[in-house]
Amino acid sequence: MATNNAINGSIKITTYTSSSGTWTKDFRTKWIEVFLWGGGGGGASGRKGTSASSSGGGGGGSTGSGYFAAPSSFFGSTESYTIGASAGGAVAQTVDATNGNNGTAGGNTTFGNMIAVGGGAGQGGGTSSGINGVGGGLNTSYAISSVVTNPGGAGRNTAGDTTAAVITFSPTGGGGGGGGDTVTARSGGSGGAINNSNGVTYVTGGTAGIETGTLNGGNGNPSVTSGGLICGGSAGGGGGGAKAGATGGTGGNGGNPGGAGGGGGGGISAQANSGAGGTGSAGKIIVIEHF
Repeated sequence: MATNNAINGSIKITTYTSSSGTWTKDFRTKWIEVFLWGGGGGGASGRKGTSASSSGGGGGGSTGSGYFAAPSSFFGSTESYTIGASAGGAVAQTVDATNGNNGTAGGNTTFGNMIAVGGGAGQGGGTSSGINGVGGGLNTSYAISSVVTNPGGAGRNTAGDTTAAVITFSPTGGGGGGGGDTVTARSGGSGGAINNSNGVTYVTGGTAGIETGTLNGGNGNPSVTSGGLICGGSAGGGGGGAKAGATGGTGGNGGNPGGAGGGGGGGISAQANSGAGGTGSAGKIIVIEHF
């Protein structure tokens, strides 16, 4: 029978938010829980085209995420880990009659044999509509709780798509950029929010940009740290399209961990550059050891 001591029944929490390295298990640990989130996808920039064909860029996709709990014996005495890096948003398009640039896919987060795959990159705005970023999946060698991943919103010639609010501890997808239009100010889409099962929002997404108000998309928000909720970050909003100004709106950055970047707004040839895409947030790992 194990000897009772002061550590029995207590826990140790280790959090990783950057880089890579080696986790070392405490020899007294009996049970282990692991939460992991990958890096969110970066938003795309809008097209610089005519008023009729100047779509905003697509928002980045959310990353995969997961949770695993098992006896200490399921883990080695050490396990390697890597935190999925933040993903850059695409640079603005400055060349007339040219599609926007694609964002960057988010980095994978790994812990032992578990992997949370980074969010997909938003696709550059075109003559019709930017393609939304694809949400990253979750792959693991273990049985692990299923998760929901969320695509980014598509950029549009009109208003960019708003990503749906989700009920999950996964991060969310970025809002799409609005189209450039010399007649009508086009709004970007809002970044995805995180709700509970009753529709109450715990983490708001980034606000949509519009030239007649705030042109750039708002940044997403980090996960909350109270009330027992464990979740990813919300996503950045899409930038508004150019109307009379010199540039389309920049997509908002994703909130930590794993929130995706919003898409940039469309620009107008000979008048306005397109907006750049927002940055996807880096991933995170939380390891809880029970003694």
